Amino acid sequence: MRILMNPKTQTKPKIAFVTAGGTILGIAENSVSAKYKAGILDNDSLLIQIPEIHQLAEIINLEFAKIDSADMDNPTLLKLAFFLQELLEDPSIQGIVITHGTDSLEESAYFLSLILQSSKPVIFTASMRPSNVLSYDGSRSLYNAFLLASRLLKQLHKTENNVFVVIGDFIYHAHQIRKTHTLSTAAFEDTKPLGSITNSQIFFHMPKLKTNKTELPSIYQLKDKLLPRVEILYAYQNDSCASLATFLFAQGVRGFVIAGLGAGNINNRILKQDEVDCNLFGIKPPITQKMLLQALNKHGAFIVMSSRVNNALIAHSEFLNAYNLNPQKARILLMLALSAQKFQNLKTLQSRRKWIENIFSTEGTKCL
Repeated sequence: MRILMNPKTQTKPKIAFVTAGGTILGIAENSVSAKYKAGILDNDSLLIQIPEIHQLAEIINLEFAKIDSADMDNPTLLKLAFFLQELLEDPSIQGIVITHGTDSLEESAYFLSLILQSSKPVIFTASMRPSNVLSYDGSRSLYNAFLLASRLLKQLHKTENNVFVVIGDFIYHAHQIRKTHTLSTAAFEDTKPLGSITNSQIFFHMPKLKTNKTELPSIYQLKDKLLPRVEILYAYQNDSCASLATFLFAQGVRGFVIAGLGAGNINNRILKQDEVDCNLFGIKPPITQKMLLQALNKHGAFIVMSSRVNNALIAHSEFLNAYNLNPQKARILLMLALSAQKFQNLKTLQSRRKWIENIFSTEGTKCL
């Protein structure tokens, strides 16, 4: 266990406080209502509730967006990345705390952990309840986020990945965190939290994960580019994953993540005549779902098999393996892999697929 002590220096660090919306900035109809609008408050209105926070840092207030995180899309995510990168390159700013809605926080945090170029801490925080209801959980999360950012400044190693999530009294790595509850304030979980905060002391329970960014595109390489479209298909009894993938493939989509049953399985039913063009890819009927996915794979689709199960390991699929990445994060990683210049430089489908498999085997096994 590693403890981050309070630095002896009395100089308060300068930390950028970026608001990107979310329930933490939301306002409900009344103090006991579950109906609210996300991302309403400004920075000052939130900070005034926590006067103790100004003892931790000199705070620079910046607003990025007032949105529900369910509305986060690829262009907005890229804009957020460049917004944060510019702040990280400012020598006067020593770290960032950012609010974000809980619905897609794990995706944004993971994306940014893979592409941001800095050793400075970036701490995401959020809440499950809006700011004006009973038992608002945002104040403690925000205070602890600033506490972590201020303590990390003197103690981070430059090769470590420094994007974290603080929810309540727990610290999570962007790679591992996932939302598992829609009502509880303890809405996020991990195989094991990276650390915890109690009585203003920070305890790291396990080594911080290191991310090998050399193979993936840096944020600078994504400037003026559109992220490739990658779709998630959900497996269930009598599903239509293969037919949907075929339709999307015809629209130009080349990246697919399947949220498979159990350890990456799909229903291998025989497709009906009206579900698939029997002349497609030269396959003769009867055509099963796996046969159609194999044909898509052969003709240039990149299919990653994940699982709809919370704690899963997919390592033996006939397609690309997500390992322990959930479908949402597998989508983020595949999207970046398809954007990489090294991927574009490879000439054959086989070499491209092998390269992506290496990326997933590296990223998807970090906490095994």
